Amino acid sequence: MTTVKLLAFDVLSAHIDHTPEIMHGLIREQAGITAERLQINEEAFQICYDIRADYTAETEDGQNAAAITARYRTVFQIEPAENIDGYTADKAAGFLKSNPGIIQTAAGMFNALVHKDLADLRRRHNIRSALPIAEMTVE
Repeated sequence: MTTVKLLAFDVLSAHIDHTPEIMHGLIREQAGITAERLQINEEAFQICYDIRADYTAETEDGQNAAAITARYRTVFQIEPAENIDGYTADKAAGFLKSNPGIIQTAAGMFNALVHKDLADLRRRHNIRSALPIAEMTVE
C-alpha cells in the first residue's frame, strides 16, 4: 500500500477561474480515482486557493511574485531538502514513473509529489515541502 499526496502546489497551477468545487472534480477525474478513495483536506485546499488568487493578482499587476513569499511560508512547512513530505525525491520520482496515470493531465491541472517546475518554485521561495490538500492510498 502506498499513500499518494496531492500537494498544495497543485492548486497554484490551476487557472484562477476554477473554483474549489471544479478543482475537486478535476483532481478526481485526472487522477482516475473515485471520490471515496480521495480524501481532501478542505481547509488546506481553501488556503491554497486563496494564495493562488493572491499570486495571480500580484503577477497580473506586474509585481514581483516574491512579494507574497511571506504568505507562502504561513502555509508550507519547512523541511530538509532531501525529505519532501516523508519521501526522498528518488523514491517519489520512481513511484510516479511507475504510475503515470496519477500525474498525466490534459491541461496540467495538478502535479503530484515531485515535479521540476515545482522544485524551482520551492527553491525560489525556500519552501521544502507542501501541505497536502488530498491523499489517496493505492495497492
